[in-house]
Amino acid sequence: MTGNQPVLTVGQLTPTVKVIVNISESDLALIRRGMPVDVRFDAFEGREFTGRITRIYPTVDPATRTFTAEIAINNGDGAIKPGMFARVSMNLGERNSVVVPDRAVVKQSGSGNKYVYVYSKGKVSYNRVELGRRLDNNYELLSGVADGDTVVISGQTRLADGVAVEIIN
Repeated sequence: MTGNQPVLTVGQLTPTVKVIVNISESDLALIRRGMPVDVRFDAFEGREFTGRITRIYPTVDPATRTFTAEIAINNGDGAIKPGMFARVSMNLGERNSVVVPDRAVVKQSGSGNKYVYVYSKGKVSYNRVELGRRLDNNYELLSGVADGDTVVISGQTRLADGVAVEIIN
């Protein structure tokens, strides 16, 4: 109230809440309005909500190189409150990729290049790789290692390109 006049009047509370997410520039082409998404809130362990993308902002944030998207979720029971932390899962399609444990990836100091030691015929080769997505404790490899290759996941500090090694189980 200001004086005797109301500043605003609450007319109707909608049973829908909005979740704001950032979409990486590389994933922008894979999302679309109306696309279903799964949303989990830390406050509701084991409960999953289904929402839909309702808006994709057309501008990129130059600092993060992400686009903003809005997701609408039905909140008929009023359980979801403003400010809650949400985890959003989107199905962006499927593709076959080589995946290696994160500890198999060796970062070269000073260059930013990433490598994986690959074992073949008693020797290891130091293969430069291009990383894709991080999947829990694994990395998708876009190049550098073929499907079925054997990679070294420990002891890389004692290796060099072309060194003969013996695998002991």
